[in-house]
This record gives sequence, structure tokens and C-alpha cells, in this order.
Amino acid sequence: MSLIDAASPIRDVVFICHGNRCRSPFAMLLFEREARTRNSDARASSAGFVVPGQSSPTQALAIAKEHGIDLTDHRSRLINIRELEAADLVVVMDSRQRQAIQNLLDPKPVEPLVLGDLDPLNTGRRTIADPWGRETEVFVDSYERIARCVQELVRRIAAAPTGSTAERR
Repeated sequence: MSLIDAASPIRDVVFICHGNRCRSPFAMLLFEREARTRNSDARASSAGFVVPGQSSPTQALAIAKEHGIDLTDHRSRLINIRELEAADLVVVMDSRQRQAIQNLLDPKPVEPLVLGDLDPLNTGRRTIADPWGRETEVFVDSYERIARCVQELVRRIAAAPTGSTAERR
């Protein structure tokens, strides 16, 4: 059984990437928008491993805007252990981040999900490339892949059985 098909609903999702400037804030805002279209009460946040208080780069702002997402006001945040422990689902961008989150959480209340595992195009890659400091094409590819994966995530959450969050813990 996948993490998303668990017996209780997923209401709190935390998206994690390295710097919380490009991938995870885009995924968070896209998730919130897609969840609202399905009348879901799921909430999302995002965080990273390094350098809080930073804005998203110009390329991220431009490509996100093409997807109808405004990252203008986003500022990077560091991972908060309590927030991770309280989450129903933690979503990361690669397997190294998954391992790092697992190492932070003991006992492990949730198993982190690598977002790329949900790609309906089955690219054979788990990792969603980090576009930070790279050419615009990498931003375009990463954001298109995040969009596909987030849509699949929301679809699976909407289709999952219901139950109380308290039953899960």
C-alpha cells in the first residue's frame, strides 16, 4: 500500500527541497491550488535544509508565473522538526533528501515521498532536478515535472479512503 492510499486522510503536507527557493515553494503553491479545485481541505507548507529568508530567483518567478503561480512573496524557510512530525505527508525532491528527513525523524511518524515517483510519464528518474543556478530550460523541465507529479498527488489524495488523522498516529 502506498503512503497516499493509507486509511486516514492527508490534510497536512510539507514539501522539502534543498534551499526552499525553487522546487518546494512551487510544489506547495501548486498543491494548494489543485487541492482547492477538488474541494480538499489539505494544507501545505514548504521548507529547506539551508539559508532561510531568501527569495526565489528570477527564472523561478517567471516559469512559475507561466503555471499561474506567484512566488514573489516567498521567502525560504528551514525545516522544522515539529512541523515534519505533525505532517500527514512529507514530500521531497530526491532520495538523498528522503534519507536526510528519515535521519531527522526518530521514531519515523511518516515515510517521506519522493515526488518524482508519481510522474505519470515514468521518466525512470526519481529526482526532480534542482534548477538553482542553472539555465532556464532546467527550470522549465523541473516545473513541468513538478506540475505533473503534484496533479497526480492531489488525484491520489482525493481518491484515498477517509478516516481521522488521529487514527493514523
